[in-house]
Amino acid sequence: MRLVFIGLALAATVGLPGFGQQRVSPSDPVPSGRVYAQALYDSAVVETQHLYNGPQYFIYASREKEHQFLGSREWQMGSVRYDGQQFDSIPILFDIALDQVVINYVKGFGQVRLQNEKIDYFTLPGHRFVRVVAGQDSFPGLRSTGFYDVVYGGPTRLLVRRIKERQERIEETRVLAEFPYKEFFYVYHQNSFHIIRSKKALLTLLGDQKKALKKFSRENHLKFKKNREAALLATVAHYDQLTRL
Repeated sequence: MRLVFIGLALAATVGLPGFGQQRVSPSDPVPSGRVYAQALYDSAVVETQHLYNGPQYFIYASREKEHQFLGSREWQMGSVRYDGQQFDSIPILFDIALDQVVINYVKGFGQVRLQNEKIDYFTLPGHRFVRVVAGQDSFPGLRSTGFYDVVYGGPTRLLVRRIKERQERIEETRVLAEFPYKEFFYVYHQNSFHIIRSKKALLTLLGDQKKALKKFSRENHLKFKKNREAALLATVAHYDQLTRL
């Protein structure tokens, strides 16, 4: 991937003579046009120094139904905590084949791939992803560095690693890319995260409430094979209710 640092181009734009050279106090009686120009300058400086200073990401046109992104290949509005600052209401794509967060610079410079090590977390509709570094004290037991979806944030936390693996197949004279989806579930218990691959594994992990959890699962018709995420979420949340009594 060719690296084109967008921030450098923006820095040149911000540095043009006569563009916002004097800071205006909100209390000063100045014309509205000048205040607006100052606001644009402040916004551009923030973007240059932080959010848009990264390598360019190329999205190639494709007629294939499968793609590398989470959910849809359409831009979704989200937020990101990046390089110590919070940015809200920005267009985001999450490439889960490369584990990369992509943002769209609406002023025409294209797409930018954020630097993973500068991301604390980011959100998309229905999701909140945190960056985990393997071996961190705050995420004991997780052995892979990357972004994890916080499905449940209670004492018995539930995280999901969402991944697509690029595979290629030849159809006649064409090479077609496929992106089969995989997800891995982790439950926090007894000071460590544990990978959960089955209902049995979860009930074994939470063995002190095994009988009550079996009853809860049966009464609520939880289907671990058909909808594992919903079943895990309901079970760990109920476990926390039981252990708070």
